[in-house]
Amino acid sequence: MLLIVKRFIFMNDIFFYQLLIKCFGNNMETPTNILQSELDFLLELNEDLSENYTILKSHYRFCNVDFLLVNINNLYSCYCEYKEREYKNGFDKYDSYFIGKVKLENIRDYYNECIFVWDFRKSNENDFFWIKYNDNFFDKYELDYDNVNNSYRYKILNSDCEVGYDKFIEYYKSISNRKLTHNKNQ
Repeated sequence: MLLIVKRFIFMNDIFFYQLLIKCFGNNMETPTNILQSELDFLLELNEDLSENYTILKSHYRFCNVDFLLVNINNLYSCYCEYKEREYKNGFDKYDSYFIGKVKLENIRDYYNECIFVWDFRKSNENDFFWIKYNDNFFDKYELDYDNVNNSYRYKILNSDCEVGYDKFIEYYKSISNRKLTHNKNQ
């Protein structure tokens, strides 16, 4: 099941509340299979991109990606994997972020376009990092073993990431307003 937020839904719109009740029940609480941080991000994205995008959220908590953004002008679609994080142990920045090996392999095999987001705005309002997936990830980034979770993960360098929520939104808006061609340089 997918939670769909259409471009014409606004927080004060009665239809929005009807949709939430339909998806979440009369108690209006987030279902346990959707993280509150992901629902908050969905609403934020919808507020900023509703003019040109329909946004879908998977209800499966362990899905490989969290969101599908579909451009209603040119039907360009892109997946988004969202991670809300907080700095720990006195850090105010990290040099790298992690993506599970199996998750990255599944994204390579089953999803076309994907952007990874690490959102640290709870710790610092400007710390929003994102990077667009490409097949070079497997060669470029170090495979690391996580002893806590007993799994392998890829270490994505902070220096390779774009910075800023506004820049993230502008990236999507620029896609809304251009023709998609075979020549990616145009």
